[in-house]
Parts: sequence; structure tokens; C-alpha cells
Amino acid sequence: MLTTEQQNLIAKHLNTRAQRPKCPVCGTTTLRVQPQVVELPTAESDSTIRRVVITCTYCGHDMYFSPEVMGLTIS
Repeated sequence: MLTTEQQNLIAKHLNTRAQRPKCPVCGTTTLRVQPQVVELPTAESDSTIRRVVITCTYCGHDMYFSPEVMGLTIS
């Protein structure tokens, strides 16, 4: 689970990029950082990668982002 501080850092990271983040499906900017972190399986057996989930609150589309690129360490 992400702390509120981590969620705020993710939102700040996304909002300081070249373009304001928007949903690639519906185009709205009503995005929410989910408190849960997901682990996605890789091609290597028993190996996963952690991802932060951003959800469009309008259409429900989920987007996955690398916490390491955003400067977060998630244990």
C-alpha cells in the first residue's frame, strides 16, 4: 500500500511532466493514484515487477507506472 505522502509525490511527478496527464481512452484529466501497488509477472519464472496504478475516474481505464522512475522505493 502506498502512503498518502507517496500518492501525493506520484501525483506531483505526473503533473510536472511536459503535458498534463490525461486518459488515453477518453481524454479526461480526472486521474486518481490508487493506494495499492500491483505486481506484474515477467517472462522469468517467479519474477515480478511492481507498478503504481493510476485510474481514470471517468471511464475506469488503468495505467501502470514505474515507481523507480518516479524516485519511489516501495518495499
